[in-house]
Amino acid sequence: MCLSREEPRVRAANIEYSTLASPGTLGGTTCIFQVRVPDADDAFERAVRAGAAPSLPPADMFWGDRYGLLQDPFGYMWAVTTVQEILTPEQVAARLNMPVARK
Repeated sequence: MCLSREEPRVRAANIEYSTLASPGTLGGTTCIFQVRVPDADDAFERAVRAGAAPSLPPADMFWGDRYGLLQDPFGYMWAVTTVQEILTPEQVAARLNMPVARK
């Protein structure tokens, strides 16, 4: 995997790169890189201190993970996740359909 700033001269000179474009050129990213880490909160905070922009602070998700989203300085989206519970598909479906508590 190569993550870098887009270099139009490189794209124009090499056919294998001619169809690649950066999130800035595309107006957004086309994927999310997901990384499983031992502590999603710690990884999220370290990434923010290193220059990533927080998009979704880490939170407990219905599928059993602690999950947060960041955007790196190049415009790519990253999910940091920690598995907290191993759930069956039925448990995930039940949680998905539960009413959400409003604050």
